[in-house]
Amino acid sequence: MEPQATIPATFLYPGEKINFETLNSDYFDNETLFIPAIVNLQRYAVEVISQWYSIFYTAWFWLGLGMAFICFYRKPFFQWMPLAVIAINSVFLPTIMGMSMWRYVLSGIFLMQLFILAGIQSGGGFLCYYLTTSRRREETKL
Repeated sequence: MEPQATIPATFLYPGEKINFETLNSDYFDNETLFIPAIVNLQRYAVEVISQWYSIFYTAWFWLGLGMAFICFYRKPFFQWMPLAVIAINSVFLPTIMGMSMWRYVLSGIFLMQLFILAGIQSGGGFLCYYLTTSRRREETKL
């Protein structure tokens, strides 16, 4: 994709000589920079992302949606509940209305990242709690 000046062909005044093809070259600088290593790196990254994108994105989306529903039980309830309702509405409402386009759904997907982070925090806290209680039970058994 290269920027192009949209110069409409107009009627010339009597005696006026304008070459419309040279106006683009006068307006834009010529790009002569070429870095093949970075181009190859970008192409490789695009190939890798395109292979794993559908699998990773689908799992990430469902994880975020599940965490949004779990955040209804998170304290403080009146701070998490409206955020979860907004995220769920912005994901499902455009789809229900038949306008399932990225620009409508993206705001909800962005909010679901917060729920995933909150779920990771809660899971880490639960893991620490579980490990300490299981060690205490083992110590009391001995």
